[in-house]
Amino acid sequence: MAYVTIEDLKGSITVIFFADIYKKAYPLLHGEEPVLIKGSVDVSEEGVKIIASDTNALATAIDQPFRAVHFTFDTRQLSTDSLEAFKRLLGKHSGKADGFIHLLDDQSKTVIYLGKGGKLEPSSRLKKKRIGYSDPVPRNSFKTFK
Repeated sequence: MAYVTIEDLKGSITVIFFADIYKKAYPLLHGEEPVLIKGSVDVSEEGVKIIASDTNALATAIDQPFRAVHFTFDTRQLSTDSLEAFKRLLGKHSGKADGFIHLLDDQSKTVIYLGKGGKLEPSSRLKKKRIGYSDPVPRNSFKTFK
């Protein structure tokens, strides 16, 4: 068993790897490329940890089939124009994955399910278009989940 601290620009979390998962993940965890860690949340008196069930390179994860696509927006930086452009973008990428929009502000987070009519195809093309989006919402993010 290994305890690994993963961090990004917003914070850190401890991830617990059992031997078989750690052996597979070792090269990824000791590399410089971003990783996608799947697992379950363990909440105890000692704090919150993730128990890893799988690890992949983020670059290859986008090509795997996903069940859901999540977009996160900072509401303090949203404009009507950027939301209209985002709506048009989604219309061009319909598919089988559930779509969710996460709206964040200083005090809360609101999650909106796009419904059966908002199913998406989480392709690398959608991610590239979203990340390269030239709207005034630099803190937007795109995530996909199996």
